[in-house]
Amino acid sequence: MKYSDAKRSIKKLHNAGWYKHKGSGFYQKRWQSGDLSVMYNMSFAQIENSLFETDYIIHRYEEKALHEISKALVERHNNRRRGFTL
Repeated sequence: MKYSDAKRSIKKLHNAGWYKHKGSGFYQKRWQSGDLSVMYNMSFAQIENSLFETDYIIHRYEEKALHEISKALVERHNNRRRGFTL
Protein backbone atom coordinates (compact mmCIF):
# COMPACT_ATOMS: atom_id res chain seq x y z
CA MET A 1 0.00 0.00 0.00
CA LYS A 2 1.36 3.39 -0.95
CA TYR A 3 1.68 6.14 1.62
CA SER A 4 -1.00 8.21 -0.12
CA ASP A 5 -3.42 5.25 -0.02
CA ALA A 6 -2.70 4.63 3.66
CA LYS A 7 -3.24 8.30 4.45
CA ARG A 8 -6.58 8.23 2.60
CA SER A 9 -7.67 5.10 4.50
CA ILE A 10 -6.70 6.62 7.85
CA LYS A 11 -8.69 9.74 7.03
CA LYS A 12 -11.73 7.57 6.20
CA LEU A 13 -11.37 5.74 9.53
CA HIS A 14 -11.21 9.03 11.45
CA ASN A 15 -14.20 10.43 9.57
CA ALA A 16 -16.18 7.31 10.50
CA GLY A 17 -15.37 7.78 14.20
CA TRP A 18 -12.50 5.31 14.56
CA TYR A 19 -9.49 6.39 16.62
CA LYS A 20 -6.04 4.91 16.98
CA HIS A 21 -5.35 3.06 20.20
CA LYS A 22 -2.16 4.59 21.59
CA GLY A 23 0.91 2.38 21.38
CA SER A 24 -0.53 -0.12 18.92
CA GLY A 25 -1.50 -0.47 15.30
CA PHE A 26 -5.17 -0.88 16.21
CA TYR A 27 -8.09 1.42 15.64
CA GLN A 28 -11.12 1.36 17.95
CA LYS A 29 -14.70 2.48 17.79
CA ARG A 30 -17.54 2.28 20.30
CA TRP A 31 -21.22 2.24 19.41
CA GLN A 32 -23.71 3.06 22.13
CA SER A 33 -27.45 2.93 22.61
CA GLY A 34 -28.57 3.96 26.07
CA ASP A 35 -26.55 1.93 28.55
CA LEU A 36 -25.60 -0.73 25.97
CA SER A 37 -22.36 -0.40 24.08
CA VAL A 38 -20.25 -2.40 21.66
CA MET A 39 -16.58 -1.76 20.94
CA TYR A 40 -14.55 -3.19 18.10
CA ASN A 41 -10.83 -3.12 17.38
CA MET A 42 -9.42 -3.27 13.89
CA SER A 43 -5.78 -3.54 12.99
CA PHE A 44 -4.54 -1.31 10.22
CA ALA A 45 -3.03 -4.44 8.66
CA GLN A 46 -6.58 -5.65 8.10
CA ILE A 47 -7.19 -2.65 5.85
CA GLU A 48 -3.73 -2.69 4.37
CA ASN A 49 -3.90 -6.36 3.32
CA SER A 50 -7.57 -6.59 2.45
CA LEU A 51 -8.94 -7.07 -1.02
CA PHE A 52 -11.93 -4.94 0.01
CA GLU A 53 -12.14 -1.17 -0.01
CA THR A 54 -11.83 0.70 3.29
CA ASP A 55 -15.40 2.00 2.97
CA TYR A 56 -16.72 -1.54 2.71
CA ILE A 57 -14.78 -2.72 5.78
CA ILE A 58 -16.03 0.26 7.81
CA HIS A 59 -19.60 -0.40 6.65
CA ARG A 60 -19.40 -4.07 7.68
CA TYR A 61 -18.24 -3.12 11.17
CA GLU A 62 -21.13 -0.64 11.42
CA GLU A 63 -23.61 -3.35 10.44
CA LYS A 64 -22.08 -5.83 12.87
CA ALA A 65 -22.18 -3.36 15.79
CA LEU A 66 -25.78 -2.30 15.12
CA HIS A 67 -26.80 -5.95 14.87
CA GLU A 68 -25.16 -6.73 18.23
CA ILE A 69 -26.88 -3.77 19.92
CA SER A 70 -30.29 -4.61 18.49
CA LYS A 71 -29.83 -8.27 19.50
CA ALA A 72 -29.00 -7.18 23.06
CA LEU A 73 -32.06 -4.88 23.15
CA VAL A 74 -34.34 -7.72 22.03
CA GLU A 75 -32.82 -10.06 24.60
CA ARG A 76 -33.30 -7.46 27.34
CA HIS A 77 -36.92 -6.94 26.28
CA ASN A 78 -37.60 -10.70 26.27
CA ASN A 79 -36.01 -11.11 29.70
CA ARG A 80 -38.18 -8.33 31.13
CA ARG A 81 -41.29 -9.98 29.70
CA ARG A 82 -40.29 -13.21 31.44
CA GLY A 83 -39.74 -11.37 34.70
CA PHE A 84 -35.95 -11.43 34.68
CA THR A 85 -34.02 -8.25 35.33
CA LEU A 86 -30.51 -7.46 34.21
